[in-house]
Amino acid sequence: MKRFIPIIIAAAVVTTGCAEIREYVQIVRNDSLSSAYRKELKRWTRSETVYSSFETRLKVVATWRSAAFQRVYSAEYDRVYDGSVRLDVTSSPGMEFLFYAYTPNREANDFADARSIWKVYMVTKGGERFMPVDLRRIEDVTPAMEEFFPYINIHHGSVYTVTFEDADKQAEGKTPQTCNFSLVFTSVLARAELEW
Repeated sequence: MKRFIPIIIAAAVVTTGCAEIREYVQIVRNDSLSSAYRKELKRWTRSETVYSSFETRLKVVATWRSAAFQRVYSAEYDRVYDGSVRLDVTSSPGMEFLFYAYTPNREANDFADARSIWKVYMVTKGGERFMPVDLRRIEDVTPAMEEFFPYINIHHGSVYTVTFEDADKQAEGKTPQTCNFSLVFTSVLARAELEW
């Protein structure tokens, strides 16, 4: 019996060690969102970071909330919540974008303010410019929103929605790969252009 004790102890250590390794693997994995959703999010999202003198002047990340993206988002939301929460994904008229913006000076992160130093507009490859009909800051960013849009970091930046009317006719039925427009963010601090 005494000679089996070291084997039993070794087996217990190996088994316990493997369990701990499995727990660490589970901690590292982020499988709350499907890889299909993450792929579609990446497909409909653009980002740019503007630097000056080794300082970040502006970081902006935007997701085009097209009808196709909204269907994928709704399906993923339904999957995550097992159909217990119905998500209203009725699209607004026009083209809508969700965007996250970081500026080093929090007071300069005022895209939705009527007196903002920032101008946001959309321009087609042909040079046609569209001004937003609605630009608003999302004040109540939920943990669910941060999960579904992992680029959001409420401790550093702000989240907005911007909508353009009439511009949706330019992009009707197109995918991010076949569109020819840019979302432009410009001010005396920086300029970023996200191309679709």
